[in-house]
Amino acid sequence: MMDDEQVKRKRKANWSQDQLLLLAQFVLERRGVIKGRFGAGVTSKKKREAWEEISVNINASFPAVCRSTDDCEKRWYALQSQCRFEIADHKRAVAATGGGPAPKPLSPVASVVYAVLGSDISITGLEGAADPAVDLLKEIEGYPFLCQLFLFQLHLLSQLVLFQLHLLSQLFLFQLSLFQLSLLVHPLALLSLLLLVPVHCWRRN
Repeated sequence: MMDDEQVKRKRKANWSQDQLLLLAQFVLERRGVIKGRFGAGVTSKKKREAWEEISVNINASFPAVCRSTDDCEKRWYALQSQCRFEIADHKRAVAATGGGPAPKPLSPVASVVYAVLGSDISITGLEGAADPAVDLLKEIEGYPFLCQLFLFQLHLLSQLVLFQLHLLSQLFLFQLSLFQLSLLVHPLALLSLLLLVPVHCWRRN
């Protein structure tokens, strides 16, 4: 019985264009959380809640097929990876147009994806030339867990750098205090020595 249920899960219907368009629109509405950097206002919990809201809204609009939170998140990363090429080609065509025919407009889905990604889409001057940043993103975009892990590691690294800078600043202030103290102590030590010598000589006499 369990095997039959697993087979049914694997046989979920493919996403239609209407579903993909709605998915992209929901992501656009929550762009600040989903694509935001981790911080006080953006946490893993809030990101997860955003995807849960998207899943609920998708299932409410298309109840025939139940899409889990993971289904929606994975499909989004796959969708933006697919649309990157269409968007990059469109931007390249727009940049190359000089009085010629207007470039082919983006599809409705790609238009919304472009609104989400914005300046993250880069183009190159040569057709088919590789962009290392895009290649790296394409490698991990299909794996949401890796994306989250990568962002979390970046957050930890930034916090570590800030902590090290704080320690260095405190060490510098401590050394500065010692230097100032030495300037104060040395004259006092010399003065005490000058006072002790006459006293010692007077006692010997």
